[in-house]
Amino acid sequence: MMDTFKLSTTEAWALATALMLPIESGSSLAGWLSGFKAPEVLPDIPDILTRLEARGYLTVSRVGEAQPGFLEGLTALSLNPATLTVALRRNGRLTFTHFALLKNEAVQFMPEGEKLTFHAPARIFDLPDWIVPDWFQVSHSREFELNLPVEAFALLVAACQLQALQEVLAETPGEASFSRIALLQAGEDAAAWLDIYQSLGILDATGAPKARLPEHLQLLLDLGILRASEDSALVIGERARPFYDTWNDPDLCAVSFSLQTMAGRFPLTGSLLFGNGRLLQAELTASSVMRLRQLSRRQLALDWVEQWIERASQIEPLLTPPPDSLLESVGEGSAVSAANEPWKLVVTEGPGTGLEFPIQTALTVGRNPENEVKLQSPKVSRQHARFELRQGSVWIQDLNSSNGTFVNGVRIDRPVMLKNGDLILIGDSSLRLVGPSSESFEGATLIGRPASLSSQPSPAVSLRCPRCGNPYTAGAKFCNHCGTRLT
Repeated sequence: MMDTFKLSTTEAWALATALMLPIESGSSLAGWLSGFKAPEVLPDIPDILTRLEARGYLTVSRVGEAQPGFLEGLTALSLNPATLTVALRRNGRLTFTHFALLKNEAVQFMPEGEKLTFHAPARIFDLPDWIVPDWFQVSHSREFELNLPVEAFALLVAACQLQALQEVLAETPGEASFSRIALLQAGEDAAAWLDIYQSLGILDATGAPKARLPEHLQLLLDLGILRASEDSALVIGERARPFYDTWNDPDLCAVSFSLQTMAGRFPLTGSLLFGNGRLLQAELTASSVMRLRQLSRRQLALDWVEQWIERASQIEPLLTPPPDSLLESVGEGSAVSAANEPWKLVVTEGPGTGLEFPIQTALTVGRNPENEVKLQSPKVSRQHARFELRQGSVWIQDLNSSNGTFVNGVRIDRPVMLKNGDLILIGDSSLRLVGPSSESFEGATLIGRPASLSSQPSPAVSLRCPRCGNPYTAGAKFCNHCGTRLT
């Protein structure tokens, strides 16, 4: 049975029109499509549906009939209120995958430019066993816990790198150390280790501010994480030894994951580090504190991940209604209908709550009095972000702000097209974009809507080899198709 599907942006727009898919702002499908300009002319829907039928995805002649998992997966991608991104880093390689979460269903997907690959829905509570490999066999159970500002944590990583290098170079075991100057120099690039979080769009990993490096170094010394000898040379302190022993494993495996929700102000972010028989739990908080904890057994990691999954499963989709009407006959290529209602920003939380700002052409947000939207907060830059109306759509761009601009919990680093209902976080203020109630294509053929996910049986979990893309079963250590190690 086919359980892997691939769509282009044009095919996705055509299906959204024909199926009257209620694409939610903040859903995985909306996030992917927002990176591309919506078509000004209606696609040739019958031709596109015929091509999809040739690929075995659906049957045009029998209304609503499709390959099992296709419409269910597409519906989950258009409604999901939560997205889980998982990154695996091992032996210098970094691979990603994403899961759209809707109630008890999880749809694995991967956007690749103007193509979107997704799989048939799987059970959401099977994800922890996939995220936490069964070969995470713990042999050290000593309790260990650290709470550090993320910049201090990055400096600790730089210290571990220097310690490991000196242990290789030292002529006598136990004499390896490094200088304060070397650590402060390395600290300028220390946050590079956090590229997993940066790639997920969660953390601006540009390195610890140079002026604060001595402050973070002193904190590590005060906590016993680093130790200074009589000649002022530095070594890893006993308190940080469990982390160093884990990190120093040449076969270290880091599994990082981010749970992003429509309503969330900050993505839940965490990692599991496995090396030298130790399993560490690392959690990045909204206040930029890294919490490190050594786990005595794999089950604790499974329980931790399951708590995240449980939280995501309880989030209800907003269920935007479909367009009011769609013609039953196919037109000659009508333009996308434009609503007459004006767009506006509504401050829903934080400084300025209750204020509304219409978007006529463009407006900027910041602390400066010259901005159309003035937010008085130390977390808001003088010129923080810009909203612009382009051909009926609202776009947002961060203006190199210090603390970033977040759309539906995701930090943006380029202009992004917004949808009605999107939540924008600037400093301590949440702003909701309010505008046309729906955007619909004219001249579409109605072929029916997909059945509710809740009424469909849950298929078996579909896991994919990161190298060849072929399926494998949970717990497999090697791919049966290409031989790649899966753990």
